[in-house]
Amino acid sequence: MEYIVAVDKYRHFAKAAESCGISQSTLSSLVQKLENELDVAIFDRTCHPVRPTAVGEEIISRAKLLLFNAAQVKELVATRKGESVGKVSFGITSTVAPIAVFSPFAIAEEGDKRFMKQAVWKLL
Repeated sequence: MEYIVAVDKYRHFAKAAESCGISQSTLSSLVQKLENELDVAIFDRTCHPVRPTAVGEEIISRAKLLLFNAAQVKELVATRKGESVGKVSFGITSTVAPIAVFSPFAIAEEGDKRFMKQAVWKLL
């Protein structure tokens, strides 16, 4: 589901694959596998940029909802376990990146370091 949402977002298989951290060929084959399972074309690959078909738009809309609901379930479970939850987003320029990205590690408590590492990897 994440992969078809990414292709819809970027309208480009290579860019979507890069954002998902997988190869373009892997992304393409996984999307094609889903299309084969559903017996529908989710994307019109003949036009550039790639666009969803009419049924593809409906599938992507429902995929977004499924991903949102899955995130809510994960957040609920994490909250019940007493873990910190939420999403932090920030932007920085390349000149201050080495300081801004790695300084939080010096002040983060042990429990927060796991979160900070995940945040840094998302940035890179």
